[in-house]
Parts: sequence; structure tokens; C-alpha cells
Amino acid sequence: MPAGTLIPHIDPVEIVESSLNRMFVAVFNNEGARQHLGFDRISPFHSNEGLPGWYLWFEGHAGAYGISIDDAAMQDRTSGRPLGPEQAAARIAVAYFPHPDETVFDTFSWLERITLFSDAFDASGTPTLDARERLPRRCFTVGDIDLIMTGAGDLLSLACTAADQWVDVRPAGLELIDPEGRPFQAVQAGARDRSVPGWSLAHILIDKLVCALLHCQHLSVREVRGYTFKMPGFLVHADGHVERTSDRQLAGRSLLLIPDTSPAPAAAGHDPAERLRCWQDGFNDTDYPETRAWSETWRATRPDEAQWGTAGWWQLGTCHFHDHGAHLCACYTDR
Repeated sequence: MPAGTLIPHIDPVEIVESSLNRMFVAVFNNEGARQHLGFDRISPFHSNEGLPGWYLWFEGHAGAYGISIDDAAMQDRTSGRPLGPEQAAARIAVAYFPHPDETVFDTFSWLERITLFSDAFDASGTPTLDARERLPRRCFTVGDIDLIMTGAGDLLSLACTAADQWVDVRPAGLELIDPEGRPFQAVQAGARDRSVPGWSLAHILIDKLVCALLHCQHLSVREVRGYTFKMPGFLVHADGHVERTSDRQLAGRSLLLIPDTSPAPAAAGHDPAERLRCWQDGFNDTDYPETRAWSETWRATRPDEAQWGTAGWWQLGTCHFHDHGAHLCACYTDR
């Protein structure tokens, strides 16, 4: 290849990981920001495939969140076309590991609750290294985050999607053995085994991450949109096979943030949310319906129009949190 025509290698996972790491370091090393945003502790980790993730604890919440990059790319998953000049997209899975004292603990499945008391979890209430690789994909899942960033790690768009209720039904029921070795019927045939309030749990996390990103990247909000859609339930068969099932009473939601760094629609030639929505639709194994089946229920360009607890996002980019040297936090380390 002639000199001067080499294309530099760009790793989309590294872009997203570096951007989030910078955000976490900035928050945890500014006591004012940490306290205002409610961040308590953090523990980074990597999967066997080298994909990064973080465990997060927040003030006022006894359980732990886990976020991990599931996939990242520089192109649409559907068309294969580049997202844009040096732009990276990523899907981040959101998990919640409830504390037994929380009311929400009882909404998780029997197997999830039993696992929390096993040696698969350590004293922090999060999975051990070995257990993390063995847990089924849907175990403790409460939602997903999809985002697009520039090659420099600046946020262009972000969406958080989750079911209002993640419902698992066991057609054959579930029989377990109690500590004395006696069998008992944990779930009756055809009854719910799991009914986790995914949206409320995911919203707690996304609110804090969005606020941290807006503050650390000094971003202003251009627009926030709210979507709703019909959400399937899931049948968990005796052999472990999971089947989607239609239930008109179930629903899901998605929040879309477009900051002021995103190209204007006229300049880009399309809705700034379109690339993100194409990325979301590219996940064929997703639990959500395609975005064309979603209904936009509200759109806000200023805080007084905002819904779903997002009105405070407009002020974060200009907030200044005074940082006293004596209060610098040194908790951004492995536990």
C-alpha cells in the first residue's frame, strides 16, 4: 500500500470503555459530584472475551448494578454501512443484583434468588469471576443501553430500553429441594416465576449515568424522547428453553437522549436518532420488538416538557461541583 494511505485501526470497544472510564474517574475523584449524583462504589471487570464491565453501587440502594459492553462496532448492524466518520456504537447490558432485604428481591426468579445465596456471589453481592461467565444471559437482566460516540468518545446519542415488567412463566411449574432435603413446589404450573420491575430499576441507573456523562463532557441536552411498546412475556420450559409469548398487558419503554454534540438533522440529512434505531434493530436475538413498532409518546426540547424524571438533565452540563482536596475519593479500584 502506498505511503500515506494507511487507515488507522479504531477499536469501538476501546472508544466506549475509555470514555466511560474517564467519566467514572472524574466523578469518583470529585466528592461534590460523587455525592450529588449518588455514586457510592465501583469495581471494574472484564469478561473472558476481554469485554469490559463495571459493578456500581449507589447511595440509598442496597443492591448492586452491573453494566457490561455486549457488542460494539463502527457500522450499522443491519446495513453494514459505516455509522459515520469515526463513530462507534455499543450495546451495554444492565443487570441488577438485589439485596435480600430489598422488597424487589422477591420479584426475581427462584433460581436467581438461590444463586445470590450461593458461592457464585462474593461478599459484595456481585458474581465471582467464574460465576460471571456461567450465568445465563437473561439472569438478573433489567434493561439495555445503546449509544453512539465519536472516535474521541464524545456522546452523540444514547437510549435506555427495558420492560416495565420482565415476566417469566413456568408452564410445568418448578419443584425445588429445601435445606432439609425435602421437595416443595416453588412455582405452581402456569404461574409466574419472575416479575421484575425492569424499567424502574434501569431508570435509576440510566439517570445517574446520563447525568454523569452530561456533566463530565460539559454537554447540553438538545432533545429527549420517550417511547412505549408492547412487551412479550417469556415461558420457561422444564428443559430450560425460553419461549416468547404475547401478553397484551405487558409493556416496555425507551428513553432517547440527543445531546448538543449530535449533528443537526439538516446537516446530517436524517433524524439524528435513525442511526441508533438501526443499530438497535440489528440485534436479532433481542427481547424487544423492532423500533418501528414503538410509539413515540413524548418529545422534549426543554425541561418543562420533559417526562419520566428527566427534567434535571438540562442543568447538568453547566453544573460545577466544588472539589475539596481532602475529600478526593480513591475508590476507583478493584475490591
